[in-house]
Amino acid sequence: MSDLNRRLKGWSLAPLGLLAAGCFGHLTPAGATMGGLEAPVLLGPVDHVGGGKPLASDKTGEFEGTAKHSFTHSESNGYSTDTDMSESSLGAEAEYATRNDKYKDIRLTEVKPQAVGFISGVKARVDVEGDVVKVKPVKGNAK
Repeated sequence: MSDLNRRLKGWSLAPLGLLAAGCFGHLTPAGATMGGLEAPVLLGPVDHVGGGKPLASDKTGEFEGTAKHSFTHSESNGYSTDTDMSESSLGAEAEYATRNDKYKDIRLTEVKPQAVGFISGVKARVDVEGDVVKVKPVKGNAK
């Protein structure tokens, strides 16, 4: 049995995973914003903030979007190189799906985050899926 094997015998892999995770000082998650859109983007079965009856609505379509982020870091001969790239289709897809109709909402049904780290960087991706619904306005609730 090698010296390293004797030292690691009885250790769980969790502390080694935490140690390796500490090496990634530049981890940045993929993220996206849909600010500036007329139509709200809601997560889950919620159709409005606050109490009251659910709003009547009809499904008019489906929504899919992706946000990606990658970061790499390398050092060689005294030079350091960082590459940071972000890409997101969420805002454009949301605007297209609702056509800026103030009575259309996007209700996300699934959020699928993924990330992989490696010695020199990280890649992260978030895929979202949902339904586009047209909300039927209720008389007397307009402010």
